[in-house]
This record gives sequence, C-alpha cells and structure tokens, in this order.
Amino acid sequence: MEPAPPIRDDGPSLAELSDALLESAPDGTVLVDHLGRIVLVNRRAESMFGYDREDLVGQTLELLVPDELRARHRGLRDGYAREPGVRPMGIDLELAARRRDGSHLPVAVSLSPVTVGGRTYTIASVRDISAQRELKADRDRISAALDASADGVFLLDDEGHVRYANRGAARLLGDAPGSLAGRSIVVLLRPDGGAGIVDALGQLRRRECDRVTFTTDLGRRDGSVMSIELVVEPTPDRERALFLCLVRDITSRIESERTLRRAEQALLLAEDRERIARDLHDNVIQRLYASGLSLQASTALPQPAANERIEQVVEGIDDTIRELRHAVFELHRAAAGPGVIAREMKRTVRDAAQALGFTPSLTVGLTSALPTGVAADVLAVTREALANAARHARATAIDVTLASGSDGVRLVVDDDGLGVSAGALRGHGLDNMQARAKALHGECRVSTRSGGGTHVEWRVPLPLSTDPA
Repeated sequence: MEPAPPIRDDGPSLAELSDALLESAPDGTVLVDHLGRIVLVNRRAESMFGYDREDLVGQTLELLVPDELRARHRGLRDGYAREPGVRPMGIDLELAARRRDGSHLPVAVSLSPVTVGGRTYTIASVRDISAQRELKADRDRISAALDASADGVFLLDDEGHVRYANRGAARLLGDAPGSLAGRSIVVLLRPDGGAGIVDALGQLRRRECDRVTFTTDLGRRDGSVMSIELVVEPTPDRERALFLCLVRDITSRIESERTLRRAEQALLLAEDRERIARDLHDNVIQRLYASGLSLQASTALPQPAANERIEQVVEGIDDTIRELRHAVFELHRAAAGPGVIAREMKRTVRDAAQALGFTPSLTVGLTSALPTGVAADVLAVTREALANAARHARATAIDVTLASGSDGVRLVVDDDGLGVSAGALRGHGLDNMQARAKALHGECRVSTRSGGGTHVEWRVPLPLSTDPA
C-alpha cells in the first residue's frame, strides 16, 4: 500500500502569520535589544505613543519614558538584562509612558525575554490603562465621600455578609476601619438590630417592598448602647442580590424628642395645677368662708332656726369636702408619686380577687412619680389584663410587676392559665391596651409563655420625671 501524498498547504507562511499576529495585538508591542535600542514596534504602539515606527526604531527605550524617570529606568533595564524572565514591570508602581507630544500615558507593562539567532531581546507588551486608572480615581473619590459621612454605609450580599463598609460604619460599631468586610451584619448589629436585618432582607428577597426602614438599639463593642435608624434596600444589580444598608445614629434625635415631650408634659402639668388652684380659690375656699359666716350668724337665731342653719352648713361642708377630694385626685393624676400608685395597684389587685378566686401577687418598683395620664393608663391596663385572665385564662396564679427606670415604665402580667387565643388577640380589651401604649409612644405585647399561660407586657417611655404633688 502506497503512502498517502502529503497535504498541500497553499495558505500564508509562518512569517506572514507572525506578522499578522503582531500587528493585530490589542496591546502595544516593543522589541528591544540588549543595549536597550528599539528594534521593532507594532501599529498599536505607534498609535499609543504618537510616533511612526521609523521614528522609534534605533532609538533607546528611554525615549518613551518620562524625563524624570529615565535615569532610574536605565538602572532597572540593566538589572533585567542580567536576570531576564517573564514578569510584569514595576510591581506596586504606577507606570507612565511619554508620548511624542510630551503628555504622559498610564500603562501596565509585561516583559518577556526571547532569543533569536543567538541574540537576546526583550519583548515589552504595553497596555493603555487610562480607563482603569480613571475608574480607580472615581472609586477613590466615591470612597472618600462615603468615608466622610457620619452615617454607616454597608453593602451586603444575599447572606447578609458585609462586602463593603465605610469608615462611618466602623465608627458607629466601635470597630477598626477595614475590619468589617466578610463579617455577618446580623452579628455586628447586636442584639436587636440583627433580628430586624434578617426580617428586612427576607421582605426584600420576596419583593414585598422596595425599602425597609426601622429603628432599634445597637450594642457597641465598648458596651455602650446607641439608638439607630436603619434603611435597607436592594441595589439595581438584581442578578447578584446585593443590598445597601444605611445606619444612622439617632441618639440625639431621640433625646430631643424626649425633651420635647417633657416640655409638653410640664406645660400640661402647669396648666392643670393652675386650673386646680383656681378651682380651690373660687369654689372650696369661698364656700368654707361662707360656711363660717353662716355659723357665726346662727348664734343670734332661736334654737329651731339655729339647728336648721347648722344642718345646712354641714351639708355645704360635705359638698365642699367632695370637691376637695376631687381636686386632690386631680393633683395625684398630674404627678402620682410611687406611694400613691402602689396603693392604687394594691386596690386594683384586691378588686380583681373576687372574680379570680385568688389574690394575684404584686411587685411595685417605681423610682419616680408618674406624669399626667400614665398612672391612669397603668391602672386601666392592669384592670383589663386581670379581667381578661378572669374571663379566659382559668389561671390559678397571676404575677403583676410594675417598675420604672431610665427607659420608662414597664407593666408585666403573667398567669399560668390556658395561654392567649386568637380570639383574645382580636378583642377590644387588647385593642384598648395597645391604643393606650401607642398614645404614649410605647408598645403592648401579648403572647403565650413557654411554660404555659399568658404574658402581657405594656411598656411606655417616661417623658417626665417629677416629685409627687
């Protein structure tokens, strides 16, 4: 069997292919001999540097180096000639090439030795990185602007891990700048903010809304607690599921709102006291004075008439006492001291004992007087919670706790009964308790206890601290 004839190839020669490859390269290519003289360039190099190749061939490579760097470049070139290898040039340096008109062009240069005919040459591949350098400059400007913000700015991935955080975020958390990348935002916004973030990301993933805003407290690394507002929203890049989270310190704003509420409550208290003082002067004092005059005049009357006059005066004094009691009650409502509230709470608990079949336990720990309206609401909520327990819970024990502190007033009613039902959650009683809390910028939560029974927690801020009247 005769061998098959060789396949004839009438295509371009290897030299032609090599020339086409060189001329079509996207980067500028410069071939330099061992003395640093330019031997060959491609079209891309011509257009990058603004020279014709006839102007470049035979020139030393320093023609394309900025004037102030030429001396150093010669030393680097000589060092490379002693230890040639494939590597990028000027690692960690921002390189620039000099164009024919004297302008500078930011470049990245890769070097590679090649031996042809026993002579060693260096191939320099030069890439124009003007666009990348400008993009980096834009990123640096944006980053500087974000770092100047007092607000925390986080970029989160779909799992809630930090892809980017500005210096404001580090300041808010009390962490070192640059230490937040890769960490979980749920852990960083401890303790309450983490749960809010989980809920927000879930809503945004399900596209239930375009933005989630909420406020919470942030426990910082140094142990301090800060009031913060968070805004979480998706970025336009839906494919990568990235989320933007803005965190703002609102401690000063919260304190300003509390100060405003204190001022409003103080004004209401002053108005109430002025009204009560006016009522005492215009009604009680005047009536007592008139009663005294009437008694004095009765001494001159005969006995039957005198007795009738005295009876009339006694009735008038009784009316006056009732008005005085009303005025005292109003004063207590304006600024009910801890002792007054404790007595009223005991009375409320005792009143509920008949319907419950037992007397609930009561713990009162108030550190200050309660402002206008709060005392009345506390008593009303306590009555409602105990009434609900009597109607629905079938409880054998109830614990009532009332306490106050720097963060406000907290009322808790726990029973060991059947737990809260869906019907109870929709009842008017619960609506009233929640409405009272909302009117005072607080909250009311009703839930089933883990060990059985119902847990009622009613909490409102304490807008005004005052001594009892």
